[in-house]
Amino acid sequence: MSEESANSGLIYELDGRVATITLDAPQRGNALSIPMMHAFRAALRAAQQEPDVALIVLRASGKHFCTGADLKWAGALAEGNEAQWREGNEALVAVLLEFYGLSKPVVARVHGTVLGGAVAVLCLCDDVIAVGEVNWRLPELKLGIVPSAIVPALRQVANRSVLRRLLYDERPWNSMDARGFGIVTEVASQETLDLLVQARIDAWLALPSASFAATKSWMRELDADDFRKALERGRAHAASL
Repeated sequence: MSEESANSGLIYELDGRVATITLDAPQRGNALSIPMMHAFRAALRAAQQEPDVALIVLRASGKHFCTGADLKWAGALAEGNEAQWREGNEALVAVLLEFYGLSKPVVARVHGTVLGGAVAVLCLCDDVIAVGEVNWRLPELKLGIVPSAIVPALRQVANRSVLRRLLYDERPWNSMDARGFGIVTEVASQETLDLLVQARIDAWLALPSASFAATKSWMRELDADDFRKALERGRAHAASL
């Protein structure tokens, strides 16, 4: 674990062929602060570049998985602090681009609340195992924030009717709903979560990692330009409001 990771509320660990990234700021709901996002991107890059790593596991400490963007920067635009908002938004976009560019599979263990930007992160994972009663929500529109970084990630897994449900309906959803939306791959109970996560880890590690990496890279390259353009256009539109 690097000093930067420790100070930012993120832990990066290696164990054989598995790299584990833990969001570790439970006192603030594992919200995505600017320092955490910088460390997050660095951890993803380190795992991608480590030749012995075949799989990345994403998890979190405390009650919540991730309560989305830290309001210190997410609400800065409404308060007239465009520079801080831009810094935070750029950091989130950089994390999502890093996720999109990964050739190694990512397994996410989701045990608690998922809000905002965390939804986008999970849309870019390959396997999301989540406890059924977990609450999911996109609070951005209610807060007057354009979800400019979230929608491009949602479009990777959701069709137009799902997007309308998620963006224009304030009702929260659970992991069963998220599975229907295409975000969650397997629903667990609190008792079975770790068993199911380990089963998926074992299944991924049993695959020929080189051929999977080549396949994932090829599939992502097919839509890479559209994904990057959507992020850029969303960022420009949000900043103009």
